Amino acid sequence: MAPVLFEKDATAFDGLGLCTLTDAISCTVTEERNGAFELEMEYPIAGAGFSALIEDRIIAARGRETGAPQGFRIYRITKNLAGTSTIYARHISYQLSFVPVPAISGTGNAQAAMRALKSAALDSCPFSFESDISSSRNYKISVPSAIRTALGGMEGSILDTYGGEYEWDNWNVILHQSRGADKGVRIAYGKNLTGLDRAVDIGDTITGVMAFYIKEDGTIVYSSPQVIQNTHVADYAFGRTLALDVTGEFETEPTRAQITSYATSYLAATTLAKATEEVTVDFVPLWQTTDYGQPYVEHIELCDTVTVEYKQLGVEVQKQVTKTVYNVLQNRYDSITLGGETTVVDTIASLESAEDDTARQIAQIAAELSQLSTTVSELASQTVPINRGGTGATTAAAARTNLGLGGIPNGLKIKYGSGTTGSNGQLHINFSGTAFSSAPVVVVSAHGTSMSSVFDARPADTTTSGFSVYCTRATGGSVSAGSKVPIRWIAVGT
Repeated sequence: MAPVLFEKDATAFDGLGLCTLTDAISCTVTEERNGAFELEMEYPIAGAGFSALIEDRIIAARGRETGAPQGFRIYRITKNLAGTSTIYARHISYQLSFVPVPAISGTGNAQAAMRALKSAALDSCPFSFESDISSSRNYKISVPSAIRTALGGMEGSILDTYGGEYEWDNWNVILHQSRGADKGVRIAYGKNLTGLDRAVDIGDTITGVMAFYIKEDGTIVYSSPQVIQNTHVADYAFGRTLALDVTGEFETEPTRAQITSYATSYLAATTLAKATEEVTVDFVPLWQTTDYGQPYVEHIELCDTVTVEYKQLGVEVQKQVTKTVYNVLQNRYDSITLGGETTVVDTIASLESAEDDTARQIAQIAAELSQLSTTVSELASQTVPINRGGTGATTAAAARTNLGLGGIPNGLKIKYGSGTTGSNGQLHINFSGTAFSSAPVVVVSAHGTSMSSVFDARPADTTTSGFSVYCTRATGGSVSAGSKVPIRWIAVGT
């Protein structure tokens, strides 16, 4: 199908437009997973439609074997002495690179978040947004940006928050949970494979990390050991160590052990520790042949999973289609690329791979579990270090000494202890030994173990000989008695 030229303000591409570019020498559309979507056409300067090819006009052409023709806006035209020109055009969705949006935040599913961007747009936004990702999450576009950048080219972007795979369908932007599928397609030597390039790239591969945390005073704390290597370091001529700044991964200052735990988990999970394999294949689309008899069984699209087999090169891989090059004039793919990392280029740059984000999330969880384990151990022994908000002691006298407060002032009594609430959420404490001369000041804390509940404990009815504790449990908006909840308390008076 020959591409068709439309005026720059066209919104539909189903007619004859300004002219049909039947003189085109070649025309291909390249699309990448969550990435580029561009058209490149070679056209004779003497061709009938050359004078109409002007920057900002739109070329309608198929970019895939299925679906409606897509609009590509011309942004560059070159000419050469051979009498031909090369026309470069980007999908009309790149217009979102010039639609500004202020910083916004909210809670909802992916579709709600994208439509919030449209509502907040400071310029005309003729695009619609939809998604099948139903999970509700907090989203935050922390700085003013372009909508296309907010969709996938910055920290905290929609893609960063919800994951998924974009489909750019003219004026409609769709974020799929999974755009492709495994249709059982097999490309094999002797069947439909006509060309294959296999690239194994270790250019960015790492074998170890040097993790560090920068304190507020500028002091740097390193993991222990400073360089942590994986088991594959012996496979390379030299160690490939990444300097890993973990300062932004902790809400509070971590210990050296927590930095080490984060670094170890990151190294185990990141795809940077593996060589990148990319396979580009040329093949005959059997579903287009008249004698194959299965026109839809082996149909391939971007993000589908396919199997490629070529035993002579030791290749048998099952990977996702991450890039397609579609021949518009011949209505077939020139090539597909499997595997490898792809990012949105030009207008969506510096996007970290989802796999690397996952590695960081795994490492963060490991560090938090390490910190939680330390905290639980401290609470079990009732000894919380001073640098973690405690006293480092199990007795009142030792606590005052550790905090530099000296001994207990004459006449001041301090009593403390623990207990468990009853089924009614109440606990009564009687002071043992010498009673207070007047009602003391009492502080209590609840230590419930439910991850889904919030416990609130308060002292009441305090006398010189004892007091009561009333504990409640809040779960999902409802409040009930906090039964069987461990309570710790301290009373100070004279």
